[in-house]
Amino acid sequence: MLLNWNTRERTITCVRGLLGNLPEHTQIILVDNGSTDGSAQAFRAALLGVTLLVLDQNYGYSRGINHGIRHALANCAPEYVLLLNNDTTLNESVLDELIKRMDHTPQVGIATPRIIYADAPDHLWGIGGTIYPHWLTVTGMNVRDSHQYDAFQPDFVFGCAMMIRRSVLEKIGLLDERFFFSYEDIEFCLRAKQAGFGIAYFPEITLVHDGGHSTNGHSYLREYYMARSRLQFFRHWSHGQNFVRFLLRESLYVGGTVARCVLRRDFKSMGWYLKGWFEGFS
Repeated sequence: MLLNWNTRERTITCVRGLLGNLPEHTQIILVDNGSTDGSAQAFRAALLGVTLLVLDQNYGYSRGINHGIRHALANCAPEYVLLLNNDTTLNESVLDELIKRMDHTPQVGIATPRIIYADAPDHLWGIGGTIYPHWLTVTGMNVRDSHQYDAFQPDFVFGCAMMIRRSVLEKIGLLDERFFFSYEDIEFCLRAKQAGFGIAYFPEITLVHDGGHSTNGHSYLREYYMARSRLQFFRHWSHGQNFVRFLLRESLYVGGTVARCVLRRDFKSMGWYLKGWFEGFS
């Protein structure tokens, strides 16, 4: 399942690669999230055999993906749903390997493969992370892979490539639509883990990620949504002293981000970052 927003050519490239490597009884659902670049028309002409769902505006990642998941659950009865960014490339065996691995690990509800950079295949893009009561840490983000994380057991993985067992969706529901962009995958994994499902990293299965196409040229939007969603997440999941500890640590993070923006004279990103922070807090 893929979500598109004004990245027509990249999505066509990704989906065409998938069409040649689909296991039996697998369907591609593509949701266009209110694109204004003619994406929907191009998809209808170029991507035959794909289920295309077109939304009338950009509702954000969570709501857009949820629209596709609801369609899949109602019409396809899938055993698994794979959320996939349109800036990824899968070789011919990845989907088969993911399905087989999930079949053999029934305790795992959500999993991600090893994700590497297209231009640096020896570097990990990011494999997930650990959640603490007042903070979270990301593991394997833009680091050289020497198999040092092969035994890592994450608390969360990223929606870039997230395989979800149907029973997870049936038990805990869909992505939280309060998150427009970012942290919705982390929050979803946390709910799944609390419901008793395992979260896994499969290092023996690899896909390639280009990264960042939906916000290319709009770095200030990434700053805005990352700040807003982070505050939303911790306001919901941290309480009492833990939330105070989060705010103390967050104040250092905000100071460092503002300082970097000032040094780069990137006042637009700084303004949007602070706007997102205050909106998330309030």
